[in-house]
Amino acid sequence: MALEIKVIAPTEDMFIDHIIWNADEIAKEVEAKVGYYKNLVYTEDQVAEAKKDRATLRKFVTALKDKDHEIKERCLAPYEEFHNQMQKIILLVEEPAELIDKQVKEYEEAQKEQKKKAIQELFRMKGFQPWV
Repeated sequence: MALEIKVIAPTEDMFIDHIIWNADEIAKEVEAKVGYYKNLVYTEDQVAEAKKDRATLRKFVTALKDKDHEIKERCLAPYEEFHNQMQKIILLVEEPAELIDKQVKEYEEAQKEQKKKAIQELFRMKGFQPWV
């Protein structure tokens, strides 16, 4: 089979090399806020405020994780479609390959059996004991 897989879109120069976003800006802001929260000690009468701060931080983490998941899904969506199409084609090719493999193995097994019988017959004709 002299088939060549040609990926038309995206071309080599159109694949995503990296995602451009404001990582440095967010990191600086987060580092400043995290430094504040790391050194913060709450008293008994500030428990309500501590819960509020914890909820704010967790909400921010959830927002970051949600955006991460969204971008991952968007990047993988074209690949998933490509992968599913590729798997269908692979299955089409594997089926006859397995049938051919089965025939080859049956043929080879028959050849081995014929050789074994020929050797046994030769041994019998030469007068070897049956257990040899």
